[in-house]
Amino acid sequence: MEFDPMSPIWLQIVNRIKGSIATGTLSPGEKMPGGRDLAVRYSINPNTAARVYQELERAGLCETRRGMGTYVTGDAERIARLRRQMAADAAGRYLRDLNNLGLSREDAIRLLNEKEKSNMLESRELTKKFGAKTAVDAVSVVMEPGHIYAMLGPNGSGKTTWMKMAAGLIKPTAGEVLFNGQPVGIESRKEVAYMSTEPYFYQWMTIEDAGKYYADFFEDFSMERFLSMLHTMDLNEKDKIKTLSSGMVAKMKIALPLARDASVYMLDEPFNGIDLLARDEIRTAILEAAVPEKLLLLSSHLVEEMEAVADRAVFIKKGRLVEVRDLEEMRESDGVSMADRYRAIFGHGEVQA
Repeated sequence: MEFDPMSPIWLQIVNRIKGSIATGTLSPGEKMPGGRDLAVRYSINPNTAARVYQELERAGLCETRRGMGTYVTGDAERIARLRRQMAADAAGRYLRDLNNLGLSREDAIRLLNEKEKSNMLESRELTKKFGAKTAVDAVSVVMEPGHIYAMLGPNGSGKTTWMKMAAGLIKPTAGEVLFNGQPVGIESRKEVAYMSTEPYFYQWMTIEDAGKYYADFFEDFSMERFLSMLHTMDLNEKDKIKTLSSGMVAKMKIALPLARDASVYMLDEPFNGIDLLARDEIRTAILEAAVPEKLLLLSSHLVEEMEAVADRAVFIKKGRLVEVRDLEEMRESDGVSMADRYRAIFGHGEVQA
């Protein structure tokens, strides 16, 4: 972390930790690094590290337990107030910047509305519960066209559930998903091409039958484009699906949504359970679909496969959004790869190749 020489170092670290608590990177009740570890991590004096924890305790955001260490507060209302305060501070900075540019509050509202309309996919406090289990927990994220997003997290982190809500296939318990500023629904399904992990073909079908099945449902489906991708990936449209290997099925499943002229392509675990050569062919098909006006979202726990494909990463941990990163900026500013960041968030041994 590079420090601003015009601001106290302890305050900069406090603000960074506050941001981690507000976004959920540091979970309620989670143990924080000891003072000496904090000093080593940021290359600061131990007294400065002690000052950091004193300020966080004063703000009620952490507590020291005798003989056990320092922990993030479990007070949900206090954390909610922190989020509101940080949002208000960000809004204040935005308005000051507009004022410096000679723009009014009305200009700000107009610019925000224009920005909202151009944001192709957005979730606001999106939550999904299955009984007592919370699969997706208040996730707010904006995804814009012209990018390939990697939604990353271990199995069970909520990626598939979020995508199904974004595709309009299941309803949220709370919150909402917007497509071009409007709630997702029947109309948005015409613009969103979604590939699920579950098998959804009849065993008697040929690959060509699967294409005709798609064409019956989606007006923007191109059989010509579908057949072209099949032949590029060395698939025969006359083969029965029940005779295909898992890698061949995976390639067919990718070709079906990508043969649509959709605005958003969401592919759930496109690299799962297939060999290296099939992954290469699928990666090529995905990159060919990436054009400035389209948005691609891929979910996976196979992080190494996503490194060369995605340019933005959405990290999901236990149903909560950790952060969204521009990968080139992250590599330049932090000197870490997507896989390195994944390990830092989820722990060693989680990354699968």
